[in-house]
Amino acid sequence: MILVEKAKNIEGVIRCPYHSWCYSTNGDLVSTPHAGGPGNNTHKDINRDHLNLHEIRSYLWRDVIWINVNNNASDFRSSMKPLLDRWKDFESPLYHGGHDSSFELLVKGNWKLAVENYCESYHLPWIHPDLNSYSRLQDHYNIQEPNSFSGQGTLVYNQLSGKNNETFPDFKKFGKTLGENAEYLSIYPNVLMGIHRDHAFTVIITPQGPEKTLESAHLYYSTPNTDETLRKKNTTQWKKIFEEDIFVVEGMQIGRHAKFFDGGKFSPVMEGPTHCFHRWVAHNIIKHRQGYNGK
Repeated sequence: MILVEKAKNIEGVIRCPYHSWCYSTNGDLVSTPHAGGPGNNTHKDINRDHLNLHEIRSYLWRDVIWINVNNNASDFRSSMKPLLDRWKDFESPLYHGGHDSSFELLVKGNWKLAVENYCESYHLPWIHPDLNSYSRLQDHYNIQEPNSFSGQGTLVYNQLSGKNNETFPDFKKFGKTLGENAEYLSIYPNVLMGIHRDHAFTVIITPQGPEKTLESAHLYYSTPNTDETLRKKNTTQWKKIFEEDIFVVEGMQIGRHAKFFDGGKFSPVMEGPTHCFHRWVAHNIIKHRQGYNGK
């Protein structure tokens, strides 16, 4: 039985709504009412120490709860060290923009297609002409960390400005390692992140079935108080960019039903980050099948 149906603060104990067994917030089984018969809350064959909830390893980083369900990964800071080192200048506190700094998109495509689309900049000139007008294809570079993340960066980031040329405040350590670059990474399996001198965003990719995906985007800033008009303008801009990708992902999903579809072709120069993600997916599918077959 599901214990907690929606996000909330737990007060006291976690109570199962089915038979009212209760667990502490540490997961210890603390109460088993009537388990030994009416009015008897204990039984010699019930060892509460052996019936605690299973802990799922988790770590909070950049306002995302990262979980390791099967307990097969090293601790977060060790396994994600390449990324943490790469973005160490952005370890500063992040402040969510608020109610006007998030949006959701429902895409009729498999979640993996949404991730691979984000990995590369190859499609930029044709799918995002406005973005390509100042951050051109030739201004981009590939980023690949096998089995962990991949994506792309740009040498040119054009700060958004208001009517009086005001901009968002920069992150305090901005420029020490990445210069004026902006970077966009798909962190396996399903987290998309982007960093800029003055803001960042995170998109959680959630499968809704084999051919439907929910994209939940959130924008963050270096200070808690930012200009509302400029914030809304920034959210609108990023929503437009992500919306431009929808027909691509949905078109690729339709293509997966073609009779002779063979997985597609890659540009060896432009699509390394996408191929890096494909290799990770294939490796995990093989491991899963081997485990299923008892190998």
